[in-house]
Amino acid sequence: LMNAAHYRSRPSDLRMLMENPDLVLIVARIADQVVGAVLLNIEGGLDEALCGEIFLGRRRPRGHLLAQMLTAQAGIKHFAGYRGLRIQRIAVAEGCRRQGLGTRLLERARQFAGQHDFAYLGASFALDPASAGFWQQAQFSLVHVSYGRGKSSGEHSIAVLYPLKRGLDEDIEQMQQRIQQQLPIWMTQFLQTMDAAQVAALLRFVAFDAVLNQLEQQEVEAFARGNKGFELCFVSLQKYVMRSVAHSCADPGTLLIEKAVQNRNWELLERESGAEGRKQLQQRLRGQVEALCKDC
Repeated sequence: LMNAAHYRSRPSDLRMLMENPDLVLIVARIADQVVGAVLLNIEGGLDEALCGEIFLGRRRPRGHLLAQMLTAQAGIKHFAGYRGLRIQRIAVAEGCRRQGLGTRLLERARQFAGQHDFAYLGASFALDPASAGFWQQAQFSLVHVSYGRGKSSGEHSIAVLYPLKRGLDEDIEQMQQRIQQQLPIWMTQFLQTMDAAQVAALLRFVAFDAVLNQLEQQEVEAFARGNKGFELCFVSLQKYVMRSVAHSCADPGTLLIEKAVQNRNWELLERESGAEGRKQLQQRLRGQVEALCKDC
């Protein structure tokens, strides 16, 4: 079941499952047949000194993937001190999917975590719209976006958390604020080549929001309904488009994401879209932004 559901499963995983005392396995059965499973990894509970070393990038103790990620990369210095459960695998047999079994497995994992005094339930996985929707529906909070692409998946990964103790709420809020503040810059840097559908899913998961002042709103309108150049309006356009995509279920269109959010190279977009030139491409973009203005 695990092998069929995940691209990274290896024969050595079976040995780890049998021998690692920090793994917990919960299964779903219909009669005698196992039709679903969630594999949990016990992490964290590290002392303050070790947390500090992880935060500074000097230590990387094995077996604490999520705890280290949120300490070293998401900036919560004490996070690895929390004792939590990372969802390493969750799988449902193909014939039993879309029946709520995955959600029920997560509910059972939450119960187990609460009964054994864990501070959180979390996961890290390659971002795709379907996966993001599943975890969002399960009320997990998105707290981190990886800077690089995974070697196996070739995609950026995200980290999600479900808090089980009050002390974690403040840390989750800080991580979410960090994403809100820095995501516009990330989009033009290490997330610039992320697929447009993934960008839309990410913006919706974090419920990205931004306040445009009167000047910024006027710049958006001047681009959409006038002839003001893209570069002069980019900062305002990016905030406006990101906010609009985050709070709409409609397909935003690839060009709108790739240029107004990620600011990809004009020449590259011309080749990919078949546009006759930058002027024609910019006119298409104006039309899409104007349509957004009408919808909003």
